[in-house]
Amino acid sequence: MKFSSLFVVLLSVTCMMVACSKKSDDVAAAAGSTYSAEKPSAIMTGISNAIVATGTGLTTASTAGVQHQELKPMLVASACDSNGEPNSPLNYGSSAYPGTLTYCKMVINSQSPDTVQGGFALVKNISCALEKAGLVFDGQAHSTSITIDSTCFSAKQISEMGGTMTISVTASKPAAFNTYFDAGVVLDVTGQNMIFKIATKVSGTKVEFATMEDQGTNKKGLSYGSLDTADGSLRYETRMERIDCTESGSCGWNRHIKLFADLTMNGNTPGDVESVSFGYSNIQSTPGQSGLGGLLVTASGNLTTGIKARLWQASNGTVNQLPAATSDYNTPGNWKEVSNTSCYTKSSDSAGTCGSGAAGFTSNVNFLLFGPSYTAVSTWFTNFAGATWNAVDVSAD
Repeated sequence: MKFSSLFVVLLSVTCMMVACSKKSDDVAAAAGSTYSAEKPSAIMTGISNAIVATGTGLTTASTAGVQHQELKPMLVASACDSNGEPNSPLNYGSSAYPGTLTYCKMVINSQSPDTVQGGFALVKNISCALEKAGLVFDGQAHSTSITIDSTCFSAKQISEMGGTMTISVTASKPAAFNTYFDAGVVLDVTGQNMIFKIATKVSGTKVEFATMEDQGTNKKGLSYGSLDTADGSLRYETRMERIDCTESGSCGWNRHIKLFADLTMNGNTPGDVESVSFGYSNIQSTPGQSGLGGLLVTASGNLTTGIKARLWQASNGTVNQLPAATSDYNTPGNWKEVSNTSCYTKSSDSAGTCGSGAAGFTSNVNFLLFGPSYTAVSTWFTNFAGATWNAVDVSAD
């Protein structure tokens, strides 16, 4: 069962960007450089690099030569498809599936919210172009022309889009929509029922960004990331609410990804993974999608005492029976675990030291961003005042 998606686009012409291949070096922030809240693309790139290092560290580490046995013979291209899903012959019943999915979601940039990097890939490129055009942080709306060139876009994007595009941009310090952030940018696409917000914060060695898309009722999403270059703590979250909109392809699904990782650091450059905590949920519904289905994956631990990855599937209350209605998602007991014994350490995929790993749903299913009591995207974004989680708890949203 695959879940399709289409990331929000800023203008009709930019929809081609979603399908474009990953850039090899997106406006990279050099090691040891100083981040600025007025340069969101560098902050996003630094956090993106840390996400890649986390995923890569699950299979190889520069100091320990870590290689999970189930991934050892695989290259990224053969282990993962372009949407960050494990390739065939792996399926939900395979013991390797949840660990491989965790890896794929971090190392693949799908250019859409299928993956961790993809949740903010488009806005990172747009931010780069806006910075080149010149952001004025005066709280006033400016009509800004963006040039599609090699500074911020790939050769394919230049070939398909070319030229320039013009949007209304309002930049403020602090962010007018949430003063927790040092700087904020609002992109208002006139006549397209589309608003995009970008926020950044730099506090000593810690950098943060948040982005929000708003395409009207039932079609909202956000991404958040932070990295402390002093202690290597990485936090990331994507929240997409689209299950109640009906447009085929881009609607009919909710997706939530949350990540905490401890990394070694060399200046701004991330190194090896010391520990990881990961949660991923994906639910879908008609008419935006072809049917009902849901998936929950968690992974937690470290490569010394073991990382345990687990998987649950949505059901109607009976194992191997798909949900009969979206209301079936609301009952924690309807999520049935596909058991596996894999435990990943530096030398083994079946170590016996990592225990049970992170639990699935217990008291509620708010992590699905579904039902009566979760925090809506717009509320989360407006009220956000810093992230402090050191582990992912899927019984909270």
